[in-house]
Amino acid sequence: MFEGIKCEDHPNEFYDLPEETQKYVLAIITDYLSPIKSYNRSVTSYGLKHLIQKEKFGNLYLTNGQFKGAMLLSGFNAADTSKQNWHFNVSKRSVSDLKEYVGRF
Repeated sequence: MFEGIKCEDHPNEFYDLPEETQKYVLAIITDYLSPIKSYNRSVTSYGLKHLIQKEKFGNLYLTNGQFKGAMLLSGFNAADTSKQNWHFNVSKRSVSDLKEYVGRF
């Protein structure tokens, strides 16, 4: 589905997840993360995936590629997709809110 992207941890890995997990991850992203016009260079796909995993109380494992695919399917854009770890157009405030939420557990 993600033609033209050449990188490690390819976003097509998202489709390796069970359908229920796909829906869950997409829901978490759309519930917690907000898009902005510019790219947030303070957090990468690798760091964000760990936040999503913590939201599920550590009972979820995602590869970086699976997370990248979920972000793209949720409508986010990525900067420099030739890199292994991507920066997305995600607001710092929404990332902070998610960090605060998962830090409660």
